[in-house]
Amino acid sequence: MDKGEPTLQQLLREAAAMLFRCEVNMGKAENTVAAYLVEQVKSVGGMCDKVHCESERGFPDYLITWPSGDMKKVETKSKNGACSPTQERYHRQSALRRCTVAVLHTRELVDMFMNFHRINWEGYP
Repeated sequence: MDKGEPTLQQLLREAAAMLFRCEVNMGKAENTVAAYLVEQVKSVGGMCDKVHCESERGFPDYLITWPSGDMKKVETKSKNGACSPTQERYHRQSALRRCTVAVLHTRELVDMFMNFHRINWEGYP
């Protein structure tokens, strides 16, 4: 094994620590932002699917499908919440492939996100 590669034990410890941080940090504020996002997306005819991706660490919380068929990845956080290093790494890898991940901390940011993506539902049945 290469010196730079983590052992299985290290990976398991890191995964357990990350899950613990996520459970502790997923508080009421983040749930409020997430619920508002789902409500807003559905109100314009979009789909907002909560994603639990076991094969890809750092995958965002939600996959949005707009009425236009376009899709967007979204991570919700509490007002002072931060992405984990694994999430940040995933976001960078997505950006290199021209697929950005929106990180939304507040209802106001959800409103801005919805306004920016208005073209994806206006004029669609």
